[in-house]
Amino acid sequence: MINEILVPLIEKCFSKALHIRHGAILGVSEILVGLSGHSAKRKQETLEKAFVSLSINQRKIIKDSENQAKFRKYYEELSTKNYLPEFMPQESENMKSVRDIIQRIEKERLYRGKGGEVVRGSVCHLINALSTA
Repeated sequence: MINEILVPLIEKCFSKALHIRHGAILGVSEILVGLSGHSAKRKQETLEKAFVSLSINQRKIIKDSENQAKFRKYYEELSTKNYLPEFMPQESENMKSVRDIIQRIEKERLYRGKGGEVVRGSVCHLINALSTA
């Protein structure tokens, strides 16, 4: 997750295209929250979204079997474990890159111009995710 998804997303946080920059910042935020073990706070919402996206036949299969209980138990175990100290310690290069996103966006003046308000909102979400993580 870190090498394949997070590292490329960090670089896309400075893209010229607003929609890519905005999505990358939000993606980095959610990955941090997930790795920190605080996904459990959003568990019910996530499960409901996942269930709604299934087809009617898939819903019947899950509802009628014990697979849903197994999935919930497995999700509960994964979503409450803090993986950040293990995979992204505070002194790691990846964590430094994540913390530098905000300063680099300001340095490159990406808060200004078209989409500045959108970028400010996504950076606020990143600050919230960093605090939560």
